[in-house]
Amino acid sequence: MTDDMVEFVSVCRISEDHNGRIWLTRIADINDQQLSIPYKSNRSTTYFENRDRLYRNDGPSQVDTIGVWRWTATPNLNDPATDYVQSFFVSDILPIRVVVSQDVKYSLQGTTQSRYLTGGVPPVRFSM
Repeated sequence: MTDDMVEFVSVCRISEDHNGRIWLTRIADINDQQLSIPYKSNRSTTYFENRDRLYRNDGPSQVDTIGVWRWTATPNLNDPATDYVQSFFVSDILPIRVVVSQDVKYSLQGTTQSRYLTGGVPPVRFSM
């Protein structure tokens, strides 16, 4: 990917940093109705597609809540090497629980809507 806009739909967990700021921690991406580990490029920075944390623009704010957000990262007008992130809560996909095993694989258990999530590929497993 280049420094152009990137767009993803990701399963995220709401977290709080030491300053009390709310973040979205990226757990999995949704591509072609499948869950996958978050996409990362060979880019040396943690901007654009390489983000682990996203700014929370809307949706729930309770820490440890799991949800789905559509998000974009575009070049920052002041410094195009960095990004400007917008996130949008997807209210019709509600993952219930993410289970993390010792080998750091995720399993979504229970979803109220399968508009995007219909299956899974290791190391991410989805069940309804």
